[in-house]
Amino acid sequence: MLIPSLIKREFNHRLGLITGIYSISMNLCGAIASGVSFPLANNLNLGWNNSLRIWLILALIACIAWIPQLKRHDKPDKIEELPIENSIWHSKTAWQVTIFMGLQSLVFYVLVAWLPEMLIQKGFTAEQAGYLLSMMQLFLLPFTFIIPIIAGRVKRQSKIAINTSILMCL
Repeated sequence: MLIPSLIKREFNHRLGLITGIYSISMNLCGAIASGVSFPLANNLNLGWNNSLRIWLILALIACIAWIPQLKRHDKPDKIEELPIENSIWHSKTAWQVTIFMGLQSLVFYVLVAWLPEMLIQKGFTAEQAGYLLSMMQLFLLPFTFIIPIIAGRVKRQSKIAINTSILMCL
């Protein structure tokens, strides 16, 4: 996940907005893939392998679109050595962000991986489970756009992190 660091480097003046756009594109593409992969596999007789290969093709197109970035030769600003007490390994904030992002990712990816299976076990068809997963991801779109913008405008994001953690637990 290097894109957030690139966003910070290239769009530091609009960090919240660009991060929101990036987040929304990730969730929107995931929602579309969740909702249409099963119908593509069954209704077009592609099978699950070929249905998933469609997303591989789109990923390859995205990689090709990034090729011009390889030609950039920006030199980083002079990097200064930080004393050990300022090391990221000793930063309380860095550890809090790491734990928060790790738990947030855990919750999201567990839902993406297991929600359809749990729904199927409750009697939903695989197609219905895919649609419900897609709906869950679509429901999250406003939050994935608005929260980075708000976070970019406040000095301390601890209240946002706490409230988000509570909502994730609920």
